[in-house]
Amino acid sequence: MQLKSFRARNFRSINDSGEIQVSRITSLLGRNESGKSNLLRALHSLNPVEGFQALSPIKDFPRDRKLEECNDNTPVVESSWTLSTFEQQQLGKTFPRAADVSTVKVGRRYGDKRWVTFDDLPPLEIDDKWLKSKVRKLLAALDTISEECEEPHSETIKTAASNFDSAIAQTDDLQEWASNAQTVIAALEKALVAASKELPEAIDESVTEMDTLAKQIAGDNDAHAAGRNWVVGRMPKFIYLDDYPELEGHQNLAEYNQRQQQNNPTDEDRYFAKLCKVAGMDPKNLQDLASDPETRNQLVNRASAVVTKEIRRLWSDRSLKVRFNLDGNFMDTLISDPTSVYDVEVNLNERSRGFQWFFGGCSKLCVSQVTDRCERLAALQSESIAARV
Repeated sequence: MQLKSFRARNFRSINDSGEIQVSRITSLLGRNESGKSNLLRALHSLNPVEGFQALSPIKDFPRDRKLEECNDNTPVVESSWTLSTFEQQQLGKTFPRAADVSTVKVGRRYGDKRWVTFDDLPPLEIDDKWLKSKVRKLLAALDTISEECEEPHSETIKTAASNFDSAIAQTDDLQEWASNAQTVIAALEKALVAASKELPEAIDESVTEMDTLAKQIAGDNDAHAAGRNWVVGRMPKFIYLDDYPELEGHQNLAEYNQRQQQNNPTDEDRYFAKLCKVAGMDPKNLQDLASDPETRNQLVNRASAVVTKEIRRLWSDRSLKVRFNLDGNFMDTLISDPTSVYDVEVNLNERSRGFQWFFGGCSKLCVSQVTDRCERLAALQSESIAARV
């Protein structure tokens, strides 16, 4: 199966992407924070290698809209896939009515179910003209056979023929027709065997055709379901890759300080330490001030203002706002965009790949600048002392 196009809706910053055509190599171009990462995350959710699961409205539904607008049936992704010739043959074996289908659509909603449809799927129907012709010839043959039989076989065949005519004539509900057709065909065959009579070869073939049609219609629902399962099983698994610095937006200060004390920092710890240096925060001091929330909040408010000022200096796309939020031993880095259509805070972990890469790199750059300024100040002080001496 080859992805032909897809459309994302109602996912994070995307209300409706419109249909996006996909070729062998497809590149998404756009400004920072324009929704490229969210577009890929939406597509990734269709068949992730980690396993398919329901989405979280709180996390994934656009935050400028009310949560009650979202439910398990809210659409997220619709995709179109092209089948190879071999795949068409395999699908036809599983779902005979779809033997000539070359394009299928697969989509998902917020719930834990996917949907599958088949383009140009022939309708499930009966050719009434063909059927009436077959029935007319069969009834004429049965009338002749009944006249040749003695009682009670003659009456049994007439009854079977009458029941057959009544059941086959009703084609409004195809599933009901298929069930009734199989019943009366079996009764007719039983009556003929009891009377030791056979239908003419051409008529017998017609009965076989009607029986085959009835069985196909009766099993169509199961075959349709099997076909949908086959399509989902043939879909490739999606892997979402990124390579931005690992600066976590949710930090446990107690665990961080313990790793620092044991001289066993992680890569995430190193980036967090740089962020704290830029912001003028001391994680150990913040933890020790747990019993003095007023002082602690004042410190993180000041740090938020410092980082916001630096981000706005370096990130010219939009005037973003950074806020550090403390809750016990936990600290979250929250980003908001007060100049956009709506103003909501999003954890750093949930911002775009590009912004996370920038934010992590920005912390490193700012630390270098701060260190450089301190070294220059120390050099000037040394020169001043030497001059006085």
